[in-house]
Amino acid sequence: MPIDRFLCWVIATLLMGIQEIDSLAQEVSFSSVPEINETTDFPSGDSYYSVAPFLRGLDLQHPVHFLTAPFQPQSAYVVLQDGLVVCVPDLENPERKVFLDLRELVESEQTEFGSPESGLLGMAFHPEYEQNGKFYLFYTTVVINEEGEYELRDELSEFTRNHEDPFLAEADSRRVLISQKDDSPIHNAGHLEFGPDGYLYVALGDEGNGYDFHRNGQKLDQDFFSGILRIDVDLRDDSLMPNPHPAVVGDYRVPPDNPWVGVTEYLGRGLDPDRVRTEFFAIGLRNPWRFSFDHVTGDLYCNDVGQNRWEEINKIVAGGNYGWSSMEGNIRGPFHDSDVFERFRDQFIDPWAEYSHEVGSAVTGSLFYRGSKFPDLNGTYLFSDYSQGWIGQVNENGTDSKPSLNWLFWNNGVASIAHNPHTDDIVLVNRKRNRLQKLVINPDFENFDVPDKLSETGIFKDLATLEPNPGILPYEINVPFWSDQAIKYRWFGITTEESAIQVGSDISKPWGFPPGTFWVKHFELERIPGDVSSRVRVETRVLVQPNSGKAYGFTYEWNQSQTEAQLIAAEGSEKHFKVFDPRTQKSKFQKWTYPSRNDCLRCHNLKAGWALGFRAEQLNMNVHHHESGDPVNQLKLFSELGYFDRSLKEGEWLSVNQLARLDDESVDLDYRIRSYLDVNCAYCHQPDGSGRGLWDGRIATSFPHTGIPQGSLLDSLGDPDNQLVAMGDPFHSVMLQRITSPTEIRMPPLGSNELDIFAIKNLSRWIQSLDSEDSFAEWLAQWGMEDPGLQTFD
Repeated sequence: MPIDRFLCWVIATLLMGIQEIDSLAQEVSFSSVPEINETTDFPSGDSYYSVAPFLRGLDLQHPVHFLTAPFQPQSAYVVLQDGLVVCVPDLENPERKVFLDLRELVESEQTEFGSPESGLLGMAFHPEYEQNGKFYLFYTTVVINEEGEYELRDELSEFTRNHEDPFLAEADSRRVLISQKDDSPIHNAGHLEFGPDGYLYVALGDEGNGYDFHRNGQKLDQDFFSGILRIDVDLRDDSLMPNPHPAVVGDYRVPPDNPWVGVTEYLGRGLDPDRVRTEFFAIGLRNPWRFSFDHVTGDLYCNDVGQNRWEEINKIVAGGNYGWSSMEGNIRGPFHDSDVFERFRDQFIDPWAEYSHEVGSAVTGSLFYRGSKFPDLNGTYLFSDYSQGWIGQVNENGTDSKPSLNWLFWNNGVASIAHNPHTDDIVLVNRKRNRLQKLVINPDFENFDVPDKLSETGIFKDLATLEPNPGILPYEINVPFWSDQAIKYRWFGITTEESAIQVGSDISKPWGFPPGTFWVKHFELERIPGDVSSRVRVETRVLVQPNSGKAYGFTYEWNQSQTEAQLIAAEGSEKHFKVFDPRTQKSKFQKWTYPSRNDCLRCHNLKAGWALGFRAEQLNMNVHHHESGDPVNQLKLFSELGYFDRSLKEGEWLSVNQLARLDDESVDLDYRIRSYLDVNCAYCHQPDGSGRGLWDGRIATSFPHTGIPQGSLLDSLGDPDNQLVAMGDPFHSVMLQRITSPTEIRMPPLGSNELDIFAIKNLSRWIQSLDSEDSFAEWLAQWGMEDPGLQTFD
């Protein structure tokens, strides 16, 4: 370690608390030509399950749902968001036929008032479809109201098929049942399904941001939003007339045992039973895009797309209130009424299962699978996350405890999951790729039980010295992720000669990695900071880029004798190390968390480019040349050795941002803070990332467009005076509160149990340096920028 950097670390440790040390100026030894690693053999597939094309060759633009008709075992139907329903009369000879064309009626993404969440959204065949030919659609449309203005509406309508052609519907048979005015084109929900009781269940969104609490959330006597309806379309003798409402325009009835029939009080508020929307079966849902019945038990399971932190899967019961927007997940919601939340918390039903926005942010596909084709999945719930691409499974395991949630594989863009009962196929409707897929056993899967011991992986030639095998190269990064004072070393390897790392025309853009690329990160702790003799090996992690496109990770825990490392179970583990704390001059037990395989992918995600540190801004630094010992730029060296798909131009690396460490006082504090945020936050906090706060942490984003200056928030942490960054006021800056909190809101959310004292003090100092009385224009001037007319990142 260079003496000046060592002294800087010692001073910072004594004065400001322990900070993370990374491997500095590690000696790099390369051969004159790139070596392909041949000693490792990690699985090329990342999971047991995968997908294969289903009904290949059909023209399917923005498909959102797949279903089959009760008496047509050889056929299938696909709902397209622009207003088409297409059918395939013979699955053995798949040819598309237009069953119904409502493009003139439906307001979708392609039309003036639509959005990516508008359009033809749901379809259900009547249980007696063979006899009566009836089916039901949910869609958004535009009408001209009495004032002569255009008005967006959510409609539920009944249609019938042609009497002569079983694969053709009668477009003019439309009979509108519900036509609800909607002031927002998003959060429309729209799923339809007949339950085992023969009633039609209808999913309704909350009308979008701005309408979720005071107008629609927790309301039983207003409009048709934020819940699930249960209605009788067969007009049974014992059913009831719906209460009058402008949206009730068709002839249907209300089942007599619906939970809010005759109710006069709810959540402490009196209700007129003649104004209650007795159609509701459950309420308190934000955007229940898809739901599914277990046709063995009759239980109903429903996805609910979250806003700030949590994606929910709810077990729906009659009269259930799932909390939105007083709650999100099982915590206080972003638009809560504190009085309602505190007084009636016990009346809100917690999710059956949930996952955080560090993993995904749009739970979509919904299927409770009962079948024999995939016995391991029988009796479990399958779902997808549209935003981040995961296909997951929830298994109740027959116990009263919280069900287990597992990620099965990655397949980006799945809007719905359906079951073909005639073939037992599980069908995935991939809206982003405009195709149908079916679940299969991964043909590339050999054995995902990776080696039990680190010595068996083929990574290291000698575990005692951590000398890697040929073709596994050490690398350095400019700014390490905060890892509780850990000392870290890194290597990477490429296992195929057919392709190289795809750096593209702009090396600062995300890179593409050939299948078989892997990265290794090794962690050590000094139990007495600064005392090399007290150093212990803690963990060695491996991240692999397989053939399927997404990465997978696993990790090894070093034994007490420091001679071997054992594979950690898929669910992760934890351990405590006795260390000396120089701040208190006392010993303490420091908890170390070994991440689960799911945890690895919360940070190593699609938007972040899978490999977090292996990118231009981090690799743009000098390392020691293996021959001369002189400093050489690492990007230049990798290019010369042929690891990139093109040779870098002379000096091209000079145009790349070089991230700066917090302890590098030669660099302006503003830039050091931006570097810290890029490394520790941006893997989630960026456009379409899983972090739903309204800001962009990437250093390549010009500062006025990060969302930081405006202080935009989705969650003020209970204080209305809080801002994301309150200029000159650390106490009201949520960003600072996030990294100092010991609770569940702590950021970064993984890989750390110790507060980053050095970062906390520098972030606080940075916020204090922003004079709260300065105008925004003056602040921008410090960056040499003019006010561009800011648009908050959302």
